Amino acid sequence: MSTHAADRIDQQGDFSLGNALALRSAGLIEVLRITRLVRKTNDALRFAGSPVSPRTRVRELEVSFVPGDALAPVFDTVSGLLRLFYPERERSEVERLLTSKRSRYCYFWHSNDGEQRHAWLLSSP
Repeated sequence: MSTHAADRIDQQGDFSLGNALALRSAGLIEVLRITRLVRKTNDALRFAGSPVSPRTRVRELEVSFVPGDALAPVFDTVSGLLRLFYPERERSEVERLLTSKRSRYCYFWHSNDGEQRHAWLLSSP
């Protein structure tokens, strides 16, 4: 089943192995396996996770819902917290994806200079 949020995520990423390898040469890509919901508030969901590779520094994921357009992801390298932002109008679709029983992953890429950042949420079929 394709949802608007999932379509938007796919469109933003146009993700494939070739793209991932190209992104690595221009920056760093990190992958977090989302394991469990830790906290749910009125405007955010927080998840614990496990890094997929030894180089991954992301340990937790927080997804916030904001009025208007989404902001770029923010990564705190000290705490390992990655914050993603989605428009409030996409809340139900994003929550459904993240709270499903499927395997869920977050891919995060940032350029070498830190100026560009992108994140993708993926789940298994």
